Amino acid sequence: MTSAHGYEQPRQATRRRKAVGAGEMAQQLASMVSGLDTPRQKEIAAQKLGPFLVELEEELQDDAAKEAHDRLYGPFYTTERTMRLLGLENRQALTGRVGRNTILRVKTADGRNAYPELQFESGDVLPALKPILQLMLPHVATEWTVLDWLVHPHPELQSQRPIDSLRSGDAESVLAAARADASAWAA
Repeated sequence: MTSAHGYEQPRQATRRRKAVGAGEMAQQLASMVSGLDTPRQKEIAAQKLGPFLVELEEELQDDAAKEAHDRLYGPFYTTERTMRLLGLENRQALTGRVGRNTILRVKTADGRNAYPELQFESGDVLPALKPILQLMLPHVATEWTVLDWLVHPHPELQSQRPIDSLRSGDAESVLAAARADASAWAA
């Protein structure tokens, strides 16, 4: 499975181990800095650590944003995994489905194709999702707009997410909401 930002989604256990290791390193660093005696030692530490701490802060904020993004959209499949899931023998068959708007493909931050897992059920795209994709995809700047629409609560669906309403069998209400929004996007 892939994340929306990278290609392989890290396991939670790996993240926990890294967090524990980072916490231990932070304690060691804090202990080392608190043990500095002279103003010159403190100046050297500030010169060396300043840029490192700024970069670390940026990376931590970026990672938190990526985790929130991945929680919202769920895991993604690669092209190869999607082809296996759908029983397709070549990329052209998958590209054809993308071209007919019967499957949702998004581009990751690094330009790779990714297929949101949430659209699949029993080895194919949810049947009720296909007409919604065909209705909406022609009217959006990027496929991310449709994915975003699917995962956010919608007022016309009793504040349910459209993907959840589809899974619970309320395809007509979702289709009506999709028609209204696609019409507004096309205007």
